[in-house]
Amino acid sequence: MTERPNMGAILAIVLLTGAIPVVAAPALVDVVIDFEAPPYTPNTWLGGQDGWSEAIPALSIGWGKVIATADSGDYTGGYAARGHDGTTATYIGGKCLKAAIYPLQVTADYYAATAMNSAVFIWRDLDDDGAYDRTVDASDETGVQFGIAGTGVFYARLPQFGTSVAGNALTVGHWYRIVTTFVSTDPETGAGTITLSAVDLTDGSTAVSTGFTDRNFTIGDPAEWIGIGMRVDGGGFVDNITLSYPLAGTVIAIR
Repeated sequence: MTERPNMGAILAIVLLTGAIPVVAAPALVDVVIDFEAPPYTPNTWLGGQDGWSEAIPALSIGWGKVIATADSGDYTGGYAARGHDGTTATYIGGKCLKAAIYPLQVTADYYAATAMNSAVFIWRDLDDDGAYDRTVDASDETGVQFGIAGTGVFYARLPQFGTSVAGNALTVGHWYRIVTTFVSTDPETGAGTITLSAVDLTDGSTAVSTGFTDRNFTIGDPAEWIGIGMRVDGGGFVDNITLSYPLAGTVIAIR
């Protein structure tokens, strides 16, 4: 994982102070996560590598693997995270990036496999134990989820395994680069908006419409966000994750 300045990237966060909206234009820093060797070991469990925690409970379906990928248009092959056996749903444990980060944008490459989800989610380590707890109840640490659904559409899902919201259709068998942008409007209620901007890498980086532009969405309280996790079912892949978050001291506090 590398961290590098992204001073040219400007994104407004809308914050509310009383009834008066305040707009800040922060400098952003990028955290870049790929799955190349080193530090990752190909064809092995991802849990435990380079700061990725194991899912709790571990489940019988494993923690995902680091698997080789091939070139596809503008997607450059190498290694990526995949479901543990190429056929079964896999929730991969969280990767802690910073205490209480607020990633304004999450960029990643997703492979659209047949009937398989490829997604990233925000991780909220609610019990501070450093492990991703997938309990599917009020203590579940799965935040808002976004990416490609197995039904062949772009999608986002409410925190704690809430309702999945479908976007526009896509082409199965293609790689897509999706930039997910969050705006928090009310941290106490979790209200905000989500935008998914995508290009079809397999089709020469052609821009495609996802159906998510400034869409009202419950994103949760960003003060609880500590990192990310992945849902990578079966033959789905996620690769080249970049989280862009505010440089310290450049953004008005959300609380």
